[in-house]
Amino acid sequence: MQFSEGATPLDSLVGDLKDLAVAVGRTDRGPVLMTLCGGRWFRHVDLPDVAFVTSLAQVGDSEWLVGGHKRGGTAYAARYFALELAVQELETPAVRAIIAAAGDPDMAQGVLGGADGAVLWYDRGTMEQQDLPRSFDISAVTVDPAGGGWVAGAGCIAHRQSDRWELVWEDRNAVAPIVSLFAHVDRVVAMTADGHILEGVASGPES
Repeated sequence: MQFSEGATPLDSLVGDLKDLAVAVGRTDRGPVLMTLCGGRWFRHVDLPDVAFVTSLAQVGDSEWLVGGHKRGGTAYAARYFALELAVQELETPAVRAIIAAAGDPDMAQGVLGGADGAVLWYDRGTMEQQDLPRSFDISAVTVDPAGGGWVAGAGCIAHRQSDRWELVWEDRNAVAPIVSLFAHVDRVVAMTADGHILEGVASGPES
């Protein structure tokens, strides 16, 4: 891909291009956050201690969750307030990286997932570290329309409902990580890195 002189390459962009969006840009000094509002770019916001931004999710009208890896070798997570160009770094578990993020801006909910089962759950302005029934490296996350959270990794899918995480699928022989998740109220679909598709359907009201 060719870029014009002085342009900033983008690693990801989340939001509405016609209204408000946030992008992760690559510069010589490291990743930056970039706000696009009404077709105009605001100034870059530097992340001086961050080596890589791996995940970005919108959780409100003008708020995003950011996840990644610090230069010192530990996880990074933050809330980004796009119109204020303000970053609020979050406390994270002592793991090597936050890997995946998902959010629902209409419900103001979101989730960050990372190595060794690290989970940060966002609900209407409140961020909380939560524990899984069994620790595994999280590679994909999503939020369903009912406000349930989902996290997945190689051979594992866990679901959050009523403030409790439950392991809903496990295959100890699986080695390929799950890289994409889609969930509705009674259904979840996952895709693994080697191209396999998994689908789970609720069997009853208690599922």
